[in-house]
Amino acid sequence: MRFIAQRTSSERGYLSPVAFLRRKAGGASGAQPGFALIELIIALAIIGIVAAGVVGSVYQLLTASRQANDQQYVVTQLRNAELWMSRDAMMAVRLTQTGFPLTFAWDIVDGTPEVVVTYYLDATASGSRLRREVNRVGDLETVIVAEGINADESSYLYTPYELTVTLSATSGSHTDTCTFVVQPRTTAVEIMT
Repeated sequence: MRFIAQRTSSERGYLSPVAFLRRKAGGASGAQPGFALIELIIALAIIGIVAAGVVGSVYQLLTASRQANDQQYVVTQLRNAELWMSRDAMMAVRLTQTGFPLTFAWDIVDGTPEVVVTYYLDATASGSRLRREVNRVGDLETVIVAEGINADESSYLYTPYELTVTLSATSGSHTDTCTFVVQPRTTAVEIMT
């Protein structure tokens, strides 16, 4: 019978993982174990590039989120102001013609004295706020309708049969302007002085 000698994996040029590590640690070439300095520098450079990309992406995400929040806040404030002012303007039979404070007045149906609603632009550290005061027979009620209103860019004008209101608001880096037109319920609106 004839035996054929088989070559081991190391004779064929293949090394097991353990044999490879032993050779690397101190084999025939006498190399030191570990990484070369250039390998460490390259690894640190790759980690730095990846980290810079991650930090940039997180910053953009947070900035976009803040801008979206500012925009939503401004739109909410302007819509709230439009809702309150439109409702009061439709009830009015008397109002001031131009310039804040804006005052609306109407009589209650049962003949009791009038209701007077006045809108003020109050200056605050973060801009102006729109304040609504309701005076019903000596009972005074105050509500903050909107915040962040730009007093310099907000105005109103009453022309026969319609009230045009322009409000501007700012939050953070976002500014928005809203113009709305309201027709009072009566065509015989008196102008108050």
